[in-house]
Amino acid sequence: MPWYDIEHITPLTGQQKDELAMAMTTIHAEKFHTPTLFVNCRFTEVKDQETYVAGKRRHTNRIFGHVRPGGRAVEDFNDLCLQLIQAWDKAVNNGQPGQGNKELRGTFIFADLTAASEAGFILPEAGNDKKWIRENKPAFEKLAAEGDEDWKGVLKEFEEKAYFK
Repeated sequence: MPWYDIEHITPLTGQQKDELAMAMTTIHAEKFHTPTLFVNCRFTEVKDQETYVAGKRRHTNRIFGHVRPGGRAVEDFNDLCLQLIQAWDKAVNNGQPGQGNKELRGTFIFADLTAASEAGFILPEAGNDKKWIRENKPAFEKLAAEGDEDWKGVLKEFEEKAYFK
């Protein structure tokens, strides 16, 4: 459902990307009650990309998040930004605030994901997840019974997370 673009100028190891992607997935899933299967993260090294801030060329690390509009307060998104900064600092800077090329200079959340399909399903509007889960659960169960590990994981989340009940 959400799509996160992590643009970085500092080289990131596979382990750092794995840690950051897992942290971002957990943050988003817990905050907005989204199945983890639908949280997408893409890492792009942009050290050669020219970006301008205040009319001056800058090279910065930044995260762009595209989420479904509606049903959420600006405070939720501000908190999301702060949690993403903490996740970056934990994965990249051993839990300390980043400095220079290791600083996460910006987090930008856009409520612009108007429509999407993923894993064969049209995704619901924000706030309609529980209804969407009820309507599609038989199809999820069928996919899991056929051996699809992703859907087995989704069904396990539905059982374990109180917000899906």
